[in-house]
Amino acid sequence: MRLMLIAVTSLVLASCCVRCSPEQKSYVDVPAKLDDVKALARPPDVLVTVERKLKGSGGGGGCGHSAACVILLPLIVYELAFPEKYDEVTVTTKGETTFHGLYSTSGDLLSARTKTDDGWRELAQLDLPELGQRAIVERAKVTTFSDGGEARSPTTIQSQVDLIAQYRAMLAKRTGEKRGRLLTEASSRLDGEGDAFVLEQLVNADEPDESRARVIRDVCGATVRDGATSKVPTLVAAAMTHPSVEAAKETLLCESAPGGVVKTAASFLTAKLCDAKSGGEARKLAPVGRIEHRLELTAGVDDAINGCTPEGAVIARLALGETVSTEAWVAALRSARGDTVLTLTNPNEQTLIVAALEADVKTHDVLVLAGNGRFTLTEREARVFVQAALRTKRDAAGWSARAGAAMALSDAQSTRPALQPLLGGVSKPDQRTAQVFQAILGDTVVRDALADTLPPGTSKRFLISSIGTEDELVLQMLLERGCRAHDLSTGHKSGACH
Repeated sequence: MRLMLIAVTSLVLASCCVRCSPEQKSYVDVPAKLDDVKALARPPDVLVTVERKLKGSGGGGGCGHSAACVILLPLIVYELAFPEKYDEVTVTTKGETTFHGLYSTSGDLLSARTKTDDGWRELAQLDLPELGQRAIVERAKVTTFSDGGEARSPTTIQSQVDLIAQYRAMLAKRTGEKRGRLLTEASSRLDGEGDAFVLEQLVNADEPDESRARVIRDVCGATVRDGATSKVPTLVAAAMTHPSVEAAKETLLCESAPGGVVKTAASFLTAKLCDAKSGGEARKLAPVGRIEHRLELTAGVDDAINGCTPEGAVIARLALGETVSTEAWVAALRSARGDTVLTLTNPNEQTLIVAALEADVKTHDVLVLAGNGRFTLTEREARVFVQAALRTKRDAAGWSARAGAAMALSDAQSTRPALQPLLGGVSKPDQRTAQVFQAILGDTVVRDALADTLPPGTSKRFLISSIGTEDELVLQMLLERGCRAHDLSTGHKSGACH
């Protein structure tokens, strides 16, 4: 039932921009245009009334409780799609209602009920933009009983028009992701009548990776948007019949994907990531977005890393958001693929970063990475950052590393008293850097004094994209600690920090 309602949402989308919509095609004998139904008027026997309505008027739904609205329930789905304004049309023949329809303000049929000998026919417009049309079809036959009750018998779309053949012909003209969009539409907007066709394509080994990925993304997106989950197991599993990179990435991002398929996707990507030659290559293989932690994902990774090198296993786990031990991470940093490991590490991974600094592995790069994170450091951890920074050279690379350390210390003001002996006992060449750390840790006296050490002209460059000199390090940290850029640039120095 819910799947039918998702498709129904698309029936009413002939809204504000009909001129730019696909061509309207009618496969039933119904007045497709408002002018057509107006032309039926033959007073006094046949009367046609047209009333402009606003969405939400007449009973709480988009079109209230009129006969033409019956097939558009539930109202919460219907409300999302129905145009703000529409025309409600009633045809009365010798005092009896024989037609009730809803039309867009541009005159296109949205839905209707037309009288038959024993009840009604329900008609509606299917919005099929990928197929390039808005198709008017019969949705159901309704039998009316003497007591006023009704029995509704759905009418298949295929019994009226072979839309599957049209989709098949259109698919032959599509490539890549565009194929996936077409397949999604055939599955979601034909009340299940397109599912066999879509599954046939997805299990075909020749279906492009981008196409499979698009179907998975769309069907999983519908679960978030509309709460529809029943098609996910079938379609996602079919799309992963022949695992591929983009399809596997989308599967791991799909919270409602079946566990077995998630494990397959994780194993497939892990095997690829283990052999990634660079951070860029690994990022292309990693899903972009939030991956929900699932036991099946971990199981898939665990199975596949048995064939990886130790550093490859770390790369795979980092790329897929899995936990990595500090020992394994530090060891991987020391390997030839350490740059790739670092590229994939989240800058907020405090435990990993502190472990690398303690081991003095890629200290410069780790400090630069830490500059993009936010930490709540213990006294011991803060001391590790300071000591690691002071080990770096006083050159362009070293100043950027020291800036990263300063940024990591920006939320560690409580550790300043404990660090004071360390910062006060540095060698003369490092004294200014030590003052930067004191300032970032909240010492306003040192901060103001630092402002006065800036040579003329330095403060004019107050928008710094990278740190290459000690003066730029000082300036960047002064700005971080609240000194006013404008005052610094006009030579006010310490006054800029008051």
